[in-house]
Amino acid sequence: MERAAFRVAVAAWVAFGCVALWEITAPLAGGHNAAGASFVIGGEEMARWSAFTTVFNYSVAKPGPEVAYAHHPWGLTMISALIFKLVGHGWLATRLPAVILSVLTPPLLYRVGRALFGVLPAAVASIVFVVVPIDLAFSNFWNLEVPTIFFGLVFTLGTIRFWQTWKAGPMALSVAGALLVSHIDWDGAVLVAAFVLFAFVRGYVVPRRWFGRLNERQHARWFALTVAVTVGTVLFYIVLFSKLGRMQDLLDSYTNRTQGVDTPIPLLLRGRRLLWLYWMLTPLGLWAGGLGLFVGIARLTRREPTGIVVPAWAAAAAFEYFVFKQGADTHIFWPHVASVGIALGAGELAAALLRARGRAIERATPERLARIRKTTAVLVGIVILLPLALMTRVAFPLLWQARLTAGRFDEGGRSTDTERDKAVAIAWASARVPRTSTVLLSSSVAFTPACVYAADRAVTIVDKPWDPPPKDVTEGILLADVRKLSASDARILAARYAVRAAGPFWRVDRLGPAAPFVAMRVEERFAVGLERLGLATDVVRAVVDEEDPWATWEWRVHLGQLATTPTTEPATLEELRAAHNAAVLRGDAARVSSLRAQLEALLTDRTARAYTNDLELVGVRLEPGPPQVMTLLWYAGPAYVPVDAQYVVRSRVIKAPRIWPTLVDPNEKLASTAPAMGPSLYRPLFLYAQRFVVQERIGTERFYGLFLADADGVVAPALATGAPSTTLALF
Repeated sequence: MERAAFRVAVAAWVAFGCVALWEITAPLAGGHNAAGASFVIGGEEMARWSAFTTVFNYSVAKPGPEVAYAHHPWGLTMISALIFKLVGHGWLATRLPAVILSVLTPPLLYRVGRALFGVLPAAVASIVFVVVPIDLAFSNFWNLEVPTIFFGLVFTLGTIRFWQTWKAGPMALSVAGALLVSHIDWDGAVLVAAFVLFAFVRGYVVPRRWFGRLNERQHARWFALTVAVTVGTVLFYIVLFSKLGRMQDLLDSYTNRTQGVDTPIPLLLRGRRLLWLYWMLTPLGLWAGGLGLFVGIARLTRREPTGIVVPAWAAAAAFEYFVFKQGADTHIFWPHVASVGIALGAGELAAALLRARGRAIERATPERLARIRKTTAVLVGIVILLPLALMTRVAFPLLWQARLTAGRFDEGGRSTDTERDKAVAIAWASARVPRTSTVLLSSSVAFTPACVYAADRAVTIVDKPWDPPPKDVTEGILLADVRKLSASDARILAARYAVRAAGPFWRVDRLGPAAPFVAMRVEERFAVGLERLGLATDVVRAVVDEEDPWATWEWRVHLGQLATTPTTEPATLEELRAAHNAAVLRGDAARVSSLRAQLEALLTDRTARAYTNDLELVGVRLEPGPPQVMTLLWYAGPAYVPVDAQYVVRSRVIKAPRIWPTLVDPNEKLASTAPAMGPSLYRPLFLYAQRFVVQERIGTERFYGLFLADADGVVAPALATGAPSTTLALF
């Protein structure tokens, strides 16, 4: 049985490693995943300038203390600097350290479990860790949690083996783990403190006989070294931040993160927080962690020193989750460290089950022995395997949701667009900017650390796209997102400067003379074959360094610039649509009719919906992917008047999937993204398209659309039938 359990565990570790490697080279998305670039930027700057500091922006000169990051220790930055030396700058570097540590964590957890419980419970613990959704979802997320878990387990293994053997090797491993985890996050120091506090009570408070044999000299050495490296690390950063003049930043971070800490726990564990806990840890996982904690505490009362392991991890997770309330309210990944307590708690329960089985076998009469062995084996198998199967049922659909939504899952109904197109556009726009210059982002571009990493240059925010750069900043280019600009602002920008566009993102050269608008070719396609290992939950995008003649023509027409109709034959939906509009301007009725027929043939739903203001939704095209992509085809009739409004697609989960032992998303969610060319730019008799990745949620989901006004006093178009919305798809 033990050999079979170990083999299953190894298979689970391999699967977990494959999950961590999946999409390792993809552009970083927005949302929580974008934060994975922060410490990587810090590592690159540390290596480039040979400066012991952490900064979250690139610099044109050696960064000074005024920009140093002072919220956490700098362990991640040092690891990132090493990775930069090995692999250089690239999307691989933003995930590689997390992937390496994630791949090593389940075997390490197994070693901890084996030292605590034996082979079978250790295998159960490592498998449970693999199928806790938060571990799968954030296995390649380079932030504080993954290394805290790994180095915390290094410390835990060393400590357990040291207490069991009193040898120098495990002591060295324990002290090294304490040092490393304290350099990662303050939460790591809390974990070490829980072990140290117990060791102090064991060694110097309660009678020695309570917890068995103690090697006085070795225990004192371990205690002194562990306290020295942990407290020394904390004091080191306090002194460092003080010398850099950043102590107030550290204190402000603590104040912000602990806002509402006095809220009663029952009030915290409901609503959005409860939803996130049920998704990330699952109800079964929470029960396993809670019961395992109870068993661990019971072992302590039986004077077994290793019973402290699960309570220590629970204390660290509780400190992180309940003390830093603001973080838990904001980040769905906040309880990540709790997954270790759940896994080891499951190991505790498995060990308790095996002990109960052993007692039943010992008490069995010879004639009933074989039957008791079989019956108890079946019962133990069911009790262990059924929860594992149910957790696995939840884990992998939620893994897909994690990658589909850039780790955000639920934003209270707001859009969870990955924003990978932004990262691709910024990398293209910044490629020819000298490293001594700064990339300006207009406030229309939602800023994330992934933006800075994509630019690989210093990045500064300006409010309006024509505002001057900050003092002492050498401007390279400016990037704007036309979807967040008014039609008049877009026309002004195109008239004043030379603009090259990659989809909705405009690369604005404000240093040279004005020039006609140019749209670059943006290729979008689905990943096929082995490409799906690089990116499967989004379309693959690339900005090609050549002009897109049909997109250029259409933008120039709408911006009031001189436009020459392309002579190339249209092929894609976007080209066919632009060619249709060009035929409208030429008055070529036959060509208009032919191209519209071709476009309608591409639609999967040709049900027309009429709206006021002479607008018509011609139909919907669904590309099955994965991922699903939806395109809405619009026709502006002859009486259409431009309106400051946008069409939004929303969705609701109307039915949970079968055998779903947790919650489904209860929120009405914004499913669409705005098109680059919206209703405020529409022209009569033209066709327009709105295309976006459909981030399907778990369960049966209804997608429906309606117009919303973008400004007060604007009357948005409405369905001619008077209905508030129209169903577009049901998945």
